[in-house]
Order: sequence, then C-alpha cells, then structure tokens
Amino acid sequence: MQSIMPFTDNFRDFASKSQWVDSLNIDSLNKVYLSADIDWAPDYAVEVMLAEIEKRNLKMTVFATHKSSLLLQPQPNIEIGVHPDYTRTVEQKDLKYQLSFLLDIFPDALGVRSHRNFFGQNTCDFANEFQLKYEASNIQWGMPFLCPHRDYNQMVRIPYFWEDGIHCDMNLPWTLDQLPIHCAGLKVINFHPMALYLNSPTESHRRSVVGNYSDLTIAPFSVLEKQRFHGTGAFTYFKMILDMLVEQRVNCDLMSELI
Repeated sequence: MQSIMPFTDNFRDFASKSQWVDSLNIDSLNKVYLSADIDWAPDYAVEVMLAEIEKRNLKMTVFATHKSSLLLQPQPNIEIGVHPDYTRTVEQKDLKYQLSFLLDIFPDALGVRSHRNFFGQNTCDFANEFQLKYEASNIQWGMPFLCPHRDYNQMVRIPYFWEDGIHCDMNLPWTLDQLPIHCAGLKVINFHPMALYLNSPTESHRRSVVGNYSDLTIAPFSVLEKQRFHGTGAFTYFKMILDMLVEQRVNCDLMSELI
C-alpha cells in the first residue's frame, strides 16, 4: 500500500481526537467514499456505472435528481441521497419544493448534495427541517486534510475533493498521478454517470451530446450508444480508479456511515 504524503503534527493531533478518525487516512490511504450525481442520466447510463461498482464489490452513494425505476430498486452496497436543483424555478413553488418532491420519491434518503453545489444556510435549514442527516455540496478541489464537521444545526457537512466534471473542465490528462488521493484527510470522490457512459474525453464532447436533449432522462439508447467515445476518457479513468482501490485494498464506505 502506498504511504501517505507528509502532513503537519497539528493535523495528526486533531485527527486522532476526531470522531471520524478512521476515515481521515492519517498514516495511509485506507478509506474512500465514492459518490455520483445522477444529473438526469437515463437508467441505462446509470446501470453501466453501478455494474462496475457491483463487479468489484465496492460501495457508492448516489444522489438522485428524478424518479428512476432503477434507483427505486434495492441495490447492494448502494445508498440513495437526493440532488435538488435549486437553480430551477417551478411556477408557484418555493425553494423547498425541489427538495420535498425528491424526498417524496426517496423517503429513506439521509443525505443531500445540491446540483451545482448551490448550498447555504437557508438550504441547510431546509435539509434539517426534512430530517436529513448530512450534506455533501462543498467541493474543495485537490485539498488535503479535509474533515467532516457538525454544523450549527447538527447536520454533518461532508466535503469532497475531486470529481470527473472539474477534471474535464481543466483538461487534465486521464492518469492516476492527477488524482491527489495519497495525502491525509477525508477522501470523497464524485462521478457523473452521463460522462461515464459517454466516456467523454472532454467537457465539450459531453455537452455536444447532452445539449441535444431538454429531458435527458428519455434520451434514446440507440442514439447515445453510438456517441460513446472509444479511447481514454471519463469511463476508462473511472475503472482505473476503482481497480486501484481494489488493488490497494482500500475500504469504500457509504457516506451515511459518517453520521
């Protein structure tokens, strides 16, 4: 197992006293949390992602944006959270509606991540009002020494440090040395099933496909299947990361286990 990068004595002292000490990778990479934002991907795209998780007997927390027959089925090692889009207005509905209608579909959800990371005190209070236990909307790109914390309303706030979307935006190469995972701190990694399904090598490739649909959930398989990129891209990188975690015997837990 690859050793962790050096870190300050202050972090070691803090982390060793934290209730989340077992998730902070103090001495080596031992625990990672995999997550995904569904972002209205059709079920056949989500299924491709989940098949890779199941194949390796890993766990993943999935944040749902819409009613999905696939996600409503019990999935081994898969936890469903909700992914409201507060930037979408619904006539005569207040901001809470985006959260409440998803919780009507997925009433067992314990956590939330807002689409486009739109999150603040008001939305945090909404989540608490609906008795959710954690939120994961704060991305701290590439940051070491990340930790969960318990907010003023007792909700656990869970930061994440990497996602495929920003990796694409930055035009970074699809190599493992671009994933700063071997450093101390909480390690939450995020993916998007549409980018994975298309194996998009760039953000422009993904947008050139999904931009053709006002409702991506009904995008036909027969069309999108032909637009998958055959080469190195988001999906090949996804599998590379999962294989690395398996090879290094890194534990993958659900985000609800942090609460």
